[in-house]
Amino acid sequence: MTAQNVSLDALVERLAQLPKQDLLEVHRFVEYLTFRSSGRQRRRNKKGQHPGFGMWAKKLEGVDSAKYTLMLRQQAARRANARVLD
Repeated sequence: MTAQNVSLDALVERLAQLPKQDLLEVHRFVEYLTFRSSGRQRRRNKKGQHPGFGMWAKKLEGVDSAKYTLMLRQQAARRANARVLD
C-alpha cells in the first residue's frame, strides 16, 4: 500500500477491525506521528544549566546523605509550588 492510495475511510475500516487492546498502541503511535510532524523538539539544557547540576557542591562532609537529599527535595517542591501559585 502506498501513501497515494490510502484513504481515511480505508484506514478507519482497518482500525475498526483491530482488537480493542491494540487501539491504545495505535493511539500512541498517532500521537508520536503528530508530534514528529509538528517540528517541535525537546529543548536541551546546556551542560551546567540544568537545575540539578552541582546540587551536591554545597554538601558538607559528614552530613547524612538521606537527610540532605530529603532537604533538597523539599526545597525543590516549595519552589515548584511557588511557581504554580504565581
